[in-house]
Amino acid sequence: MTMRFRYVTSSYSFGNASASASQSLERHYRELQDELLRQGRHYGLLQPASVWRPPTDIHETNGAVVVKLELAGVREEHLEITLYDNALIVTGRRDDPDHDDALCYHEAQVHYGVFRAEIMLPAPVHAEDITATYENGFLRIALPKVAVKRPDDAGDAASTNEPESDPGQTQAGKQPIHTPSRREV
Repeated sequence: MTMRFRYVTSSYSFGNASASASQSLERHYRELQDELLRQGRHYGLLQPASVWRPPTDIHETNGAVVVKLELAGVREEHLEITLYDNALIVTGRRDDPDHDDALCYHEAQVHYGVFRAEIMLPAPVHAEDITATYENGFLRIALPKVAVKRPDDAGDAASTNEPESDPGQTQAGKQPIHTPSRREV
C-alpha cells in the first residue's frame, strides 16, 4: 500500500493560570467544531467547495475505534492519514479524469479536488497498532484502543471491616494505605 501514515504528538502550554487554560481549550474546541461544521455545508453547482469531506462512518467496538470513509476514485498515493493524540485526520485528492470546461452539467453530485476528514477520537488508541486498508472505494482504519485500567477497590478502607484510623498513623506491621482524594461536588 502506498498511503502515507504519520503520527503527530503535540503539547500545549497555557501558562500558570488554570482559568486561562480552560478558556483556551474551550476556544480551541469551538474553532475545531466550527471548522468541522463549515466543511459539511452543501455547496451548489455555482459555488464549488475548495475542500470537501467524504462520507464517513465511525463506530467503536470493545477493542477498537473503526473509521470507514467512502473514497471511490481516489488513488492510494493521494491519501494521507495523520494521527494526533485525540484526533485522526484523513486528507487526499480525487481527480476528475473527464474534466472539460466545454461540458454542460445538468447535475453534479460527485466531489473532486482536495478533501479532508477530521475525526475526534472517543478513546485513547495505540498508534503503533493502527491498520488501514483501501479496497473497493472504501478506506477502513482500525485504531486499537488503549485498555482502561480501573482502580482496585480491594485496598479501599471502606470495603473492609477494619476500623478507620488516622492516615498518618499505621498499625504495627501494616503499611499505610494510600487512597486517592475525592472532591465533593
